[in-house]
Amino acid sequence: MLAPRYFSLLLAMVLALFVSLIAYFSSLKDVDFELYDYAHHLNSYHVAEDVLIIEIDEQSIQELGAWPWSRSVHGRLLEQLTRVGIDHVAFDVIFSEQNTSDIEGDIAFSKAIVEHGGVVLPTFIGQLKDKGAVLEIPPAPLFYEANPAIGHVHIDCNRDSICRSVFLKEGVGQPYWPHISLALLEMQMQQQKQYPQPLPGARPQKVDNYSSKLIYRDYHNFILFPEPGQFYQTVSYLDIINGYFPAGHFDGVTAFVGSTVAGLGDEISTPTGLLPGVVANATIFQLLREDALIYKVPTWLNATITGIIGFIILVFLARLTPLYFLIGTIIALGICYLTMCLVLIHWRLWFPVAPLMLLLIIYYPLWGWFKTQLALNFLKKQLKKLNVESIGDGAILALFEKENEVGKKDHSLGVEVVTNTLRQLNNLTGTVEEQRFIVRNTLDKLQEAVILAEQNGEIRLANQMAKNVFKLLPNSNLKDLGNQVKLQVNQSQEQWFEYMARLLEEPDDCEIELRLLAEGEYDNDTILYCRFAVTEFTRPKDEKTKMFILTFTNITALKSTERSKMDTLNFLSHDLRAPMVSILALIANIKTGRNTDSSEANLERIQAYAEKNLSYSESILQLSRAEGISAGKFNFIDLHAVLDAAYYSVVDYAAANDINIKIEREDNDFWVLGDGDLLERAIQNLLTNAIKYSFSRNDIILRICSEGANIQIKVIDYGVGINEKDSRLIFDRYKRGGAVHDQPGAGLGLYFIKTVMKKHSGTINIDSVVGEGSCFTLTLPRAHEV
Repeated sequence: MLAPRYFSLLLAMVLALFVSLIAYFSSLKDVDFELYDYAHHLNSYHVAEDVLIIEIDEQSIQELGAWPWSRSVHGRLLEQLTRVGIDHVAFDVIFSEQNTSDIEGDIAFSKAIVEHGGVVLPTFIGQLKDKGAVLEIPPAPLFYEANPAIGHVHIDCNRDSICRSVFLKEGVGQPYWPHISLALLEMQMQQQKQYPQPLPGARPQKVDNYSSKLIYRDYHNFILFPEPGQFYQTVSYLDIINGYFPAGHFDGVTAFVGSTVAGLGDEISTPTGLLPGVVANATIFQLLREDALIYKVPTWLNATITGIIGFIILVFLARLTPLYFLIGTIIALGICYLTMCLVLIHWRLWFPVAPLMLLLIIYYPLWGWFKTQLALNFLKKQLKKLNVESIGDGAILALFEKENEVGKKDHSLGVEVVTNTLRQLNNLTGTVEEQRFIVRNTLDKLQEAVILAEQNGEIRLANQMAKNVFKLLPNSNLKDLGNQVKLQVNQSQEQWFEYMARLLEEPDDCEIELRLLAEGEYDNDTILYCRFAVTEFTRPKDEKTKMFILTFTNITALKSTERSKMDTLNFLSHDLRAPMVSILALIANIKTGRNTDSSEANLERIQAYAEKNLSYSESILQLSRAEGISAGKFNFIDLHAVLDAAYYSVVDYAAANDINIKIEREDNDFWVLGDGDLLERAIQNLLTNAIKYSFSRNDIILRICSEGANIQIKVIDYGVGINEKDSRLIFDRYKRGGAVHDQPGAGLGLYFIKTVMKKHSGTINIDSVVGEGSCFTLTLPRAHEV
């Protein structure tokens, strides 16, 4: 089967050519006539006020006697018409023979024609019944010699007996005679000395040799007839004869005289209903005068336009979805007909649209069939593909076997084929969705960040951890990670891109450590262990491509543990070991007599070394307890009591150093969830450090206050202060400021405080100026209930 795009073009071209032929041969002209007839209901027709119908009605027949009347009666009519101001009158009455029994009446009518000077008489073009010959029957010689204008009264009717058009010229041997309405209009223009306009309408093919036995017609035009209820001004023939209207009453009016009595005059069937022939002729006269007759587009042009427009519409519709395809087809049908009506009514041009509408109606089921068949073939192909996948082959889906499994011949017909296929696909889709759910949730639950990306860097899949770690956006690219990470193996950021390119060529080099970047600086607390894999697969169009599979494991805690172990070993091997070595050396010197100090001095030195080791051990034990505690063991703690306990534990030490501690507190309750002993030890450590590094006779301020939903504890001293470089290191394990190395300590005090704050979801900050003092701020979340 052809590709959908090419098939749609081919189908559109074939159907467009098909309907072009239909339009050329007018195979749907009956349907076009029906559409043309309905357009009359949209036409806003206004009858001319200067056109008058003089009816030969029932009243006239009763008063003037049986038809035909004496020709003298028509002469009297012309006299009255001259009196009331009607200068032009067309008779829709045949005067083909003279009345031998009333010669005087014929002579009177002939004289009246001459005296009036604006009379149009009809000629009849017909076929003899006995021999089938065609002939013209003009007015009788007596009337013809009166020099009236002559015109035919034929209106063309189609095979459904409905009259829709008129030939402005018609005759035997040649299209000589104008239509009676044209003859009347030409007479008016001649008398008014107006230049005649070219006649409207379709012309026949040129005839080289006219036959005297055939009727020839020219200037074919279609007519929009008035709706029922839209009548011309009418008066009774009898009222004119009797002189009921004053002189000049109808100045400037053009009159048509004809019978409106059923069975007496001719009635024609029109798209709007039955009309007397005289009314139809008056309508043609008005339309001709207003240049409002309808011109039908030639068949060759109609066929060409139908084919081109039809092809364009079909190509457009083929691109729509099924729902919009249906809606678009309905809209296109409506637009076709409304456009025909608009052009017909406003531009007086008739473009038959039945072939174009047939094209849209045919195309909808054909294109729907093709789309359905295409979808069915695709579904069957996918079902076969899904059914052969198995876990043993490395695929996600297990072998799925159900009744009517794909591969077996399906004997269903019609819609059952689609139903069965959809049912099978639904069963397999359920399995696919289940496996997809498992895969998606498994990836999202992984503690590692996982990214699947194409070789151009486009990220195709990322689990939730990857999105959180790298702040990935929907259009993020793998190359963007180069702006967020630093390779441990090389300090240059640009090496990330080189590494990615090299990995495509040398996939064996697939492990690396990364550091996350934070606002242009390296975040030393976040270290990632990245493993790469490169896989190659073939796309549906046999296009081979490579993809990256990356996993990122946060090894920050592991690295921190390793670093802590190394720091602890270094501490044990140096700081904790040194006092013990000093004690042993002092004892050895005492035993050998090389130590000459007094026993009391030696004991004091041993005591100092032992207390130093005890202090180091206590710090390690407290830190271990802080690192091991969990929030599940926390209780509601009153920070006022914690502050008081910390204060009393150091007040003697402060007094010994000539330091005064002031407590500033708000008159509020301050409750937190936590461990009271650890919080007391943290504040105690801050106060002890403040005493150590403050000058004598200075004050230390211990302040507790509210800060929004948090509680802040500040320890402010006016001592030596800490420089900016040391302030970034003093909260690390075994780190101390460079200016305080002369003071004893293990470098665990501030690290202990930082750990306690972290366990309590709090923070510690420092604001210090060298030589002026420091302010340590502890921030803790306030407990919601007590």
